[in-house]
Amino acid sequence: MVSTSTLPEGLDYVAVANKWFDAFGPLVERGDATGVLDLLTEDSFWRDALALTWDLRTFDGPAKIKRFLDDRLKVVKFTNLKLGGPSLVDNSLVNVWIQSIFTFDIDGYGLGTGVLRLVPTSTGEWKGYTIYTSLSRLKDHPEQLGEHRNHLPNHGKWLEQRQHEAEFVDEEPYVLVVGGGHGGVHIAARLKHLGVPTLVVERNARIGDNWRNRYDILCLHDPVWHNQFPYIPFPSVWPTFTPSKKLGEWFEFYVSALELNVWTSSEVLLVEKDSQSNEWRVKVRRTGPNPTERVFRPVHVIFALGTEVTPHIPDFPGKEKFKGEMIHTSKFKSAKENAGKRVLVVGAGTSGHDIAWEHVNCGAAEVTIYQRNPTYIVSHKEAVAGITRGSYWYEEGGPPTHVVDLYTYSLPRLVSKSLLKAVTAKMAKADKDLHAGLEAKGFRTSLGDDDAGLIWLMWVRAGGFYLDVGASTMIVNGQIRVKSGPELQGFDETGALFDDGSKAEADVVVIATGYENVRESITKLCAPEISEKIKPIWGLDGEYELNSVWRDCGVDKMWIAFGNIGASRYHSSLVALQIKAMKEGIFNGERYSL
Repeated sequence: MVSTSTLPEGLDYVAVANKWFDAFGPLVERGDATGVLDLLTEDSFWRDALALTWDLRTFDGPAKIKRFLDDRLKVVKFTNLKLGGPSLVDNSLVNVWIQSIFTFDIDGYGLGTGVLRLVPTSTGEWKGYTIYTSLSRLKDHPEQLGEHRNHLPNHGKWLEQRQHEAEFVDEEPYVLVVGGGHGGVHIAARLKHLGVPTLVVERNARIGDNWRNRYDILCLHDPVWHNQFPYIPFPSVWPTFTPSKKLGEWFEFYVSALELNVWTSSEVLLVEKDSQSNEWRVKVRRTGPNPTERVFRPVHVIFALGTEVTPHIPDFPGKEKFKGEMIHTSKFKSAKENAGKRVLVVGAGTSGHDIAWEHVNCGAAEVTIYQRNPTYIVSHKEAVAGITRGSYWYEEGGPPTHVVDLYTYSLPRLVSKSLLKAVTAKMAKADKDLHAGLEAKGFRTSLGDDDAGLIWLMWVRAGGFYLDVGASTMIVNGQIRVKSGPELQGFDETGALFDDGSKAEADVVVIATGYENVRESITKLCAPEISEKIKPIWGLDGEYELNSVWRDCGVDKMWIAFGNIGASRYHSSLVALQIKAMKEGIFNGERYSL
């Protein structure tokens, strides 16, 4: 481990970066892969987002990087490489590096943005550890912002024009988005500002209802700076942690302000391809007093269904015998009516903890959490301090969100994992009394897969964690009981039965077992010949890139938007650029495959 304290006193890191980049730029422009490799460490990474691959790819080690650069640098020409202002970053727990954003032109059609990280070697020489290259803009097709906005006056025509556009009266949407959560509206906003006609189909009555209609106490656990939306930042009076119903109102404002085309109270019935033309056919039903159906023929279809579509409810034997109330979290609204009742919460993730916490506060006679597998627990204080940082902070007064995003998402995931493991260990040390208290009550804790904590769990499992905002303390204090270890085998008239012969008596059972895999939700809407082509969704591939999300999913011109608000904000731009590039004949859909 190298820290800033072990570096030469008075190190001129700006000069170091400039010297390295002065060698790097010409080598890249000439397509000299061997020369580039001489500037990199033996354990280096090159991550690319569209610039060289039209894909999201990570190459590690000299052999893979050389093959990749040999294949691509002479096919896709980089020119006009320019270095931004370098900074020296001490990661304290892992290493120190010099990092900087750089820019470049791509083959005449695009503008690129990259991030480099240089580390000191044993000889004192600085070499490239991670390189990131991304397509950030299409030269002749800029976003319709600022100087590119509509400059014409509009007297009395706006409302009629807006209604006409939203109804797609005499045209087809070029892109149809299934789902109006953050993934759907982010990609719609990106496409809108690239001049791509887009329709979002949302089954709820109002945009934002996917947040309004969830349990009443739901509140985001990550801070406002990490949850910004593209184009319109939250106002400075916005609370640090956003209540779900407030977020629902923001969705509605956002869609209106950006004039996004959204059909609410609408349902996608079938997604298929015309056997003759190979064009999409999407059947949509608008519900209400006079239901209507329409078949759209978009060029691209984007699924932005989120994680909470179809509830996953295990088929517990005997559940029909249970005489109390049994409800899944998707239908649960409030614990207020359960005062004085015995409550069993089946599931020890975030929703399970939230609902158990509320029942204690609403006066339930007894609250028990059933835990099947160990859960990663981190105190909210430590999570906010340690997990929401990339190379810079997402924080009050920090760098612009797009800069923080660039540094954060430029990191190869294996490098991120090293940082996450170190940060997780540090947070666990700070939370050791909390963890000991939980274990003493029979609640099993973990540090996540390979001890890499929350973010890694999100990438590989999309669950299995809780940021403690009170429920863990209630467990330690005995206000919430724990049933962990034996398998839940089923129910009888008065409660849950376990394979060790024990029983949990209950008047109310809340099933907090999450939702179906998003792939299952998507395939239910697609014709069989489409469904069978869809690759696995989420989890990490051999290059530690996410499977099928924001990239090729196995079906031409089908896209899947999935992930939290921060990931959606960043990656929605990459999908929009690919679609616009296809529309303008810049990208033919072929991606680098080796």
